[in-house]
Amino acid sequence: MLALGVFLTLLLRASLLLQASAAAFNAKGKTNVVNYWGQNGADETKLADYCSGSIDVLVLSFLYQIKNGSPVLNLANHCTQTFPGSEILQCPEIEAGIQECQKKGKAIILSIGGANGDQSLPDAKAGEAFAQTIWDMFLGGNSTTRPFGKAIVDGVDLDLEQGEKHSYGGYPTFVKVLRAKFTSGSRPYYITSAPQCVYPDSSLQPVLDSSWFDMVFVQFYNNPPCAADSPNFNFNKWNEWATSTSVNKNVRVLLGVPGGPGGAGSGVLDKTNLTRAILRARSYPSFGGVMMWDAGRARKSGLAEFAAKVLHQNSTTMPTAATTTTTTTATTTGTGSGTESSTSTTLALPAGKGPVPTITMKVRSGETAMLTVHMLSQPEPTQGVTNYGSSPSLPEEAAGGVRPQVKSNLLRQSYGHLAIPYYRRRQPYDPRGVSQGMDFVIQAICK
Repeated sequence: MLALGVFLTLLLRASLLLQASAAAFNAKGKTNVVNYWGQNGADETKLADYCSGSIDVLVLSFLYQIKNGSPVLNLANHCTQTFPGSEILQCPEIEAGIQECQKKGKAIILSIGGANGDQSLPDAKAGEAFAQTIWDMFLGGNSTTRPFGKAIVDGVDLDLEQGEKHSYGGYPTFVKVLRAKFTSGSRPYYITSAPQCVYPDSSLQPVLDSSWFDMVFVQFYNNPPCAADSPNFNFNKWNEWATSTSVNKNVRVLLGVPGGPGGAGSGVLDKTNLTRAILRARSYPSFGGVMMWDAGRARKSGLAEFAAKVLHQNSTTMPTAATTTTTTTATTTGTGSGTESSTSTTLALPAGKGPVPTITMKVRSGETAMLTVHMLSQPEPTQGVTNYGSSPSLPEEAAGGVRPQVKSNLLRQSYGHLAIPYYRRRQPYDPRGVSQGMDFVIQAICK
């Protein structure tokens, strides 16, 4: 049973501004934003244009085919020039973009795979040979035909999606050989993967279960049974894999979503539903951030920047699967319109255990308070949740004797018939009646 986490923040006369961290990329972090770049020639601009902002990792897509043991790149209209007498791409603009992004703390990873092409490595011998080729042409080795010149990418991503047609038996060896080379390098390198959310993944599971991965970008879209907008959203299953089966027990699992309209056949999220998905996923210990397909759409929709803000909101205090119950009182003592103060606290209660937590807010006349409740589950409709419409009432006790008023435009962003405040009908809301499911956010403005 997924434990219930409740996070409450009290803000007095102040706006909450969420700023993404400017720190260099950390593969073990929990707030990474990853964008795939290279296939959307209509919306994407040059790679260097994405070096600033909240994106932490840019994944170059794709090395879509292995032809006679040699890699074949397809980067849409971003690169079409080839080495003389060769089919190998030569991309000086991308070379410059990689170097510029890396100077700004971004990681650049090359993805092998995609929905088209043949990336077969049928056996260990093929895997070992191809690892040497990738090392020489894109990583720390040497070759006269390096597509990105002197630029060295930070790792390799496996987005293998055609296991029913092609043989991927050599990829465990491929990863093993590359990781051995990584240890001799003077810089960190990473291995990532992008499985479908259906578990087990029909193409990647053998290499996922047998190889060391630093990050896994699970595609929670185009698969309605397990997608992020589905009642059966299965991040919990991938967390179980990460903590129990994965070779690297500290692997990070990222929430993969479309970057905006047109980014997928199904599973496109708006900002409200993206927030809900993040709040649900981040309660798991393996959570590492958000992946989006693709960079062009994510910029156009604003979802990449928005995701970064949600990820960094209270990133050090958001609850995880809790094992204890905490009862906290948040009190403000400012008087008059010239006082500004804020406080925040975290409550965590496993579903069905412990007493109901109590929150007391004291707000003097003339002051304004904002109460934000993030619940990682939703009540079951069969439990008779009241439909409050756009004006749920909170008890006078919740605001120190001043009756709160709910800001209706914020309420409409929540679940509608499941939109309930923390206090309901003068009684504290009982989290023990909440079951595993979708999260929702209620914001009440107390005046």
